[in-house]
Amino acid sequence: MEAQDDASCRQLSTGKGADAYTQCRKNLLYYRQQANLEEQQKRARVSEALEGMSRSMQSINANQPQNVNVTVTCMYGPGRC
Repeated sequence: MEAQDDASCRQLSTGKGADAYTQCRKNLLYYRQQANLEEQQKRARVSEALEGMSRSMQSINANQPQNVNVTVTCMYGPGRC
């Protein structure tokens, strides 16, 4: 990456002086740092979402429905329900 940055900035700053080259290198470094920070934040959000989903699933599993016995009485006579 270092070599790519150097080549890119040399090409972009040709005829503009050393300050342009230096600023180009600083810009590339800044953009990369920002991209890394955004990626870390994205991963943290995904991780938090997965943890929340895991907690939800655990609470669902902890609250399993119970079997209930139900008696139904037919009011219309035998064989008519």
